[in-house]
Amino acid sequence: MNPTMKQYFDELYKTTSELLDRIKRYERADSHAEEIKNMYVTFYDIEYTKAMQVNDRDWMERAVMKLENMKLRLLTIMEDRLYTA
Repeated sequence: MNPTMKQYFDELYKTTSELLDRIKRYERADSHAEEIKNMYVTFYDIEYTKAMQVNDRDWMERAVMKLENMKLRLLTIMEDRLYTA
């Protein structure tokens, strides 16, 4: 396992977790509710596998891609909420 990839994964994991916490604090009934719920499910799947200390490179690459997509989408949703508030 590449240490740089592991560091990036850990940083991305932490950032995505913080974004999910923030969006939960400002949660309201809107068109993104189901999408956010699905992101939580995906995040907890990653969290569970991470807790099992899986060191598989393919899993890590897939998890990084999912976390990157989630991070970008969460930022977009937060921006949408900011401008429509």
